[in-house]
Amino acid sequence: MKTETPFVRTGTGVDLAFAVMVLAGYFTTFTLVRDLSFEWLILMILLGIAYLTMGVYGYARAAKDSRLLVRLVYFGVQIVLGSASIIFSRQAGFNAIILLPLVGHSVFLLPDLWKYGINFLIAISYGLIVHIITSSWDVVWSSLPVFGAGQVFILVFTQMMLNEENARREIETLVVQLKEANERLREFALQAEELAVVKERNRLAREIHDGLGHYLTTLNMQIKAIKAVMDTDLESAHQLLSKAEGVTHKALLDIRQSVRALRDPGLPIKNIEEVIRDLLQECEHSGIQTRMEVKGTSRKIDQELKAALIRLVQESISNTLKHSRATIYQLVLDFQPDCIVLEIYDNGVGVDGECLKGGFGIIGMQERVALLKGKMEISTAPGAGFSIKIVLPG
Repeated sequence: MKTETPFVRTGTGVDLAFAVMVLAGYFTTFTLVRDLSFEWLILMILLGIAYLTMGVYGYARAAKDSRLLVRLVYFGVQIVLGSASIIFSRQAGFNAIILLPLVGHSVFLLPDLWKYGINFLIAISYGLIVHIITSSWDVVWSSLPVFGAGQVFILVFTQMMLNEENARREIETLVVQLKEANERLREFALQAEELAVVKERNRLAREIHDGLGHYLTTLNMQIKAIKAVMDTDLESAHQLLSKAEGVTHKALLDIRQSVRALRDPGLPIKNIEEVIRDLLQECEHSGIQTRMEVKGTSRKIDQELKAALIRLVQESISNTLKHSRATIYQLVLDFQPDCIVLEIYDNGVGVDGECLKGGFGIIGMQERVALLKGKMEISTAPGAGFSIKIVLPG
């Protein structure tokens, strides 16, 4: 059986107090008893050495061993040794005080129930010693209160010291825990700062890729078209050049709007259907036929959702212009009661699903959708076109 009583770091102070009380008891005995036989002296010295040794080393051993039985054995041996010393000294002087250090030891080593039991046993032992020496119960009843008062004083005083020690240890533990918590908070703050920086970098990368990248892709297609007809159809080249100029103008407007949005996140943007239709005209200018269908009842949506829809459409158009070689681009904007569904399809060459994993544009689209807790599905295969279905709450 084990006891949960904590071991208190008493150090040499308790050992010294124990030794002083024992030596004081023996000193008064030797000074008051005159007829000392050699055998009696040797027996008293041996009992004193045994009691003192057990009180120092036995206590240290019991304090380190959490088994209750070991601690009870310690008190049993000490009560026997102490009682024998008092009996052989005939209770001369203050020899009876050698039992009192065991009271303090009981506070350190035993839980409450056993502590009070051992102290009751100590008091009973003292009463029996007095009766053996004096053969008078009257002397027993007159001396027990004084001895009991000493027990109570030591119990209270030692318990106060124990409580103070436990409180100090708790404070030390709390201080260590607080330092560890502060370190963790500091680490979390640094991680949060790093994550915020990474998140902002990714957002800016998406803005550049989906916004400016889209217009540069469109402009590149326009320039190629101009080069293709420049020598044979100057009028068409001029028309295409005007359209390219319009694309650059839109790109500048988009950059300015993005900058304003960074400065003022509450900046409103115009109707989402109108913005998407304007974007589809760029496909028309590049020779791709577009179709747009709006389902459900159009409603006001927050700016973050609007901006995400615009960037998603821009990226899909850029991918169509750069990679698909499509002739038809179709878009369905479906306003459902609790979400907005965006479905996009082109009849281009399609790609193998494995080719999508490394594309920054697709990754950016997936990140945008994930930030809004939406879902995105891609369906494509070589020669089978390219379709995207995006569901965004809102």
